[in-house]
Amino acid sequence: MEEIYSHILKIISENRFVSAKNLAIECRCSDKTIRTRIREINDNLKGAKIISKPRYGYCLEIIDENLYNQSIKQINDLYKLPNNSKERVEFLLRLLLSSNQYYKRDDLSDILYISSKTLSHDIQKLEQIIKKYDLRIERRPNYGIKVIGSEFNFRLCLSSLMFQNENDGEIADQLNLISKILTEIFEKYHFKMSDIALQNLINHIYISMNRIKQGWTIVPKGISLRKMNIDIEKEYIMAKEICIILKERTDCIFPECEVEYIAIHLAGKKMWTDSENFVVTQEIMKLTGNILNRVYEKFHIDFRHNLELKLGLCKHLVPMKFRINLNMNMRNPLLNKIKENYLYAYTIGEYACSIISSYYGKSIEDDEIGYIALHFALAIEQEQTFVTKKNILIVCASGLGTSQFLLYKYKEEFGKYIDKIEACGERELNKIDIQHFDYIFSTVPILSKVDIPIIQIDYFLNKNDIQTISKILTNENQHMYKYYSKELFIVNLNCKDRKEIIKEMCHTISLYEDIPQTFEKSILEREAITSTEFGNHVALTHPLEPLSQRTFACVAVLKDAIIWKEKEIKVVFLISIEQKKNKNIQDFYKMTSKLLMSEKYMNQFIKNPTFEDLMTILSTIEREYGENNAK
Repeated sequence: MEEIYSHILKIISENRFVSAKNLAIECRCSDKTIRTRIREINDNLKGAKIISKPRYGYCLEIIDENLYNQSIKQINDLYKLPNNSKERVEFLLRLLLSSNQYYKRDDLSDILYISSKTLSHDIQKLEQIIKKYDLRIERRPNYGIKVIGSEFNFRLCLSSLMFQNENDGEIADQLNLISKILTEIFEKYHFKMSDIALQNLINHIYISMNRIKQGWTIVPKGISLRKMNIDIEKEYIMAKEICIILKERTDCIFPECEVEYIAIHLAGKKMWTDSENFVVTQEIMKLTGNILNRVYEKFHIDFRHNLELKLGLCKHLVPMKFRINLNMNMRNPLLNKIKENYLYAYTIGEYACSIISSYYGKSIEDDEIGYIALHFALAIEQEQTFVTKKNILIVCASGLGTSQFLLYKYKEEFGKYIDKIEACGERELNKIDIQHFDYIFSTVPILSKVDIPIIQIDYFLNKNDIQTISKILTNENQHMYKYYSKELFIVNLNCKDRKEIIKEMCHTISLYEDIPQTFEKSILEREAITSTEFGNHVALTHPLEPLSQRTFACVAVLKDAIIWKEKEIKVVFLISIEQKKNKNIQDFYKMTSKLLMSEKYMNQFIKNPTFEDLMTILSTIEREYGENNAK
């Protein structure tokens, strides 16, 4: 495809006209395709234009040689031939967002060298993307398709595309210039912004400058910044100064609405520092309190009096409110790492964002969930720093003297790992509240069913016993069998879509676990909020909130891979968290997420999808994690 644009520009010269028929012969396409391609070239060509003259054909008129040469390079980058569906969708986005004209489906198929059916699938994916930005495809008979929506949302969508050529010549110079100006202004006004947010803002201003030069300016969105209860006077003054400097250095004139557009981005990306006088509105304070109350109700983790977490969430929610109301997304490059290392915190973040989403009546992207999850991850880690010691119960059948001896020896050897230690006989076990203990160490077999790990011990500790028990007390990650079972391991599940898969998995779970009737419905509601695809051919789904009596994982290996939402999925993990508090749940999530995020281990499991192999892999991950933490 890139070749036809280059070929047309090489054939057409300044000195002579070339007919559409001759161009079609040279380029091996129809006259109609030539006219379409020339129209596309003129939409993006700078410093020159292709003019047409009846009965003569086409001729190139160069106005600015340097600008023309730079423009040729940009056109080649813009229309570079994509190799797969993802690249085609990105190409179509760039094409449709950079032009106000209609494109016929046949022409698009010709451009991309794909069938009409393949194009339809790509357009469906494109529509899912632009829907997030309140944009839509307009279809007009005999004309074709084009994207319609506000200029504000056009730019938000454009900013989500990868800047593959941002290091090229003029573009790199412009980006560096914008970065330098922003840095100067930020220092002058003592304004803080994360590096990620700064790069995002640079891209937005770069897009704005190009759109303004092409004649597309922002139309006020009708959202009153005053009604949003946030003072952005400082951000407006900064935006005004940024636009004045850019005009001096680039000749780009920013209308008043464009100044406000930059002010909105400044307010939506501001990072509050400890030295600033941060005033929390009643609205934000009430919303934060509601989030922490409901997290406590659902996850039984009490963050309600954690002032550091409260303040952190409030500082995040102030600019986040801008982004939500204006559909602005701030990309999170750490998202996969957050999911891998803090999956439990991410789950809490998802729940918190569902509350925020309901409050503002807007959907929230995974990127934002990741940022919220980091606040909860820090709070969880800080809490666990102080709760490291274990409560253990020793069961002994040899009387009081032996029990006291074991209590003394265990306190002597493992005192730094133990918070509370008690002893009882086997017959007294049913009178003990087991929930207050982390482990049972017993000199006799225990036949009754209990919900905590039982470790068989001898009366006298040898060197190997001490090493084994120390590892148990310092590493809680050895008990994945509490959460995974053969009964909830399904192989060759034959289903056509994710709803059917979830239905079948919920049916299997209902045979072995006490779950409410709303269990399946809650999972589908969770699926509607955001994608649960993890990559590595695996999806991780779960109810919107804790619903089961205990924590468990159900694993389904599909007979044939399906498209879950956007990605191909072969394995599905369905996780349910218990309603009561479980301080070890973070470890379960940590080991599970490390499995799901590992291409190596997921490929190993998919090649040999047995329960035994799954548990072997989890044990390996546990061991590796323990060894890394011990270093």
